[in-house]
Amino acid sequence: MTDWEIEIRPCRRDEWEVLADHEYAMWRDIGAAPDQIRPDWRARTLRFVEDAAECRQFAAFAALAEGRIVGSACGQIWAGLSPDVLEPHYKCKGYIWGVYVAPPHRGQGIARALTAAVTAHLQSVGCTQIHLDASPAGRPVYEKLGFAPSNGMRLMVKNE
Repeated sequence: MTDWEIEIRPCRRDEWEVLADHEYAMWRDIGAAPDQIRPDWRARTLRFVEDAAECRQFAAFAALAEGRIVGSACGQIWAGLSPDVLEPHYKCKGYIWGVYVAPPHRGQGIARALTAAVTAHLQSVGCTQIHLDASPAGRPVYEKLGFAPSNGMRLMVKNE
């Protein structure tokens, strides 16, 4: 394992394309084939980030090693899948997404540091719950940060 000096800092707007690249790489890493990813994935990701920055308290953090971004993570207030009827002090959900670290830099606590930075941001904007979807490799990282499995359930259906 190589020891890199890592800097975690807020991601600048002019670096948002890196977030899109990391989102794409993350999906490829967890097994999505190129034909399963929309051809306009970059534009879609950048539109999503722009919208989240405008109205969802979006924040992204970058991990830098030797002046290059080697990891990133994003978070925002979650828009939800149902009407927002509860008072924010009771239930304001945050969502963390796009946690990615380039392969040569994995296993050094970078994903943990990025997730902690996003978590702190979401707490600072009033979130009382934070959700993320973990890959099998990421699950131990998030559990060490206090994330616990939820009661979410999923039904996979086949569309013909």
